[in-house]
Amino acid sequence: MWDFFELVSGPAWRNTDLARLIQFHQIFGRLAEGIPGSRVQEGRSVSWLQRGLEYMEIHYTEGISVGDVSRHIGVDRTHFTKQFRKTYGLTPIEHLQQMKMNRAKQLLEQTGYTLTEIAHSVGYPDLFSFSKAFKKIVGISPNGYRQKGES
Repeated sequence: MWDFFELVSGPAWRNTDLARLIQFHQIFGRLAEGIPGSRVQEGRSVSWLQRGLEYMEIHYTEGISVGDVSRHIGVDRTHFTKQFRKTYGLTPIEHLQQMKMNRAKQLLEQTGYTLTEIAHSVGYPDLFSFSKAFKKIVGISPNGYRQKGES
């Protein structure tokens, strides 16, 4: 913190708004490190969790599994699942399904792709498994969803 006071009273080249802003950022970062449960403290120990989330958001259409994600980030699958649920409020598989269904709904509303094309484009191996998952999660069949959107 004394660095800030030296900065303010120091040579003119160091006495800039940007230099002060950087110093404030460092001060608040140090303060946040000392607060138990702070985002700064948690962020250091679970940055792998964010990498897992990003990996899922990039590769969800490739039919990846939770095991694939946990291997990618180098964490045990069970530990990854527990921490993911604790942090994001849903399991990794639920998040993957949610991303797939959101993209599928978008494709059903905005394109004329066949249901099979949509199923493959969101990472399902066949129309049957896609339709079954879609109806379970969305509450209506993919075809029904598309027809509902057209009316």
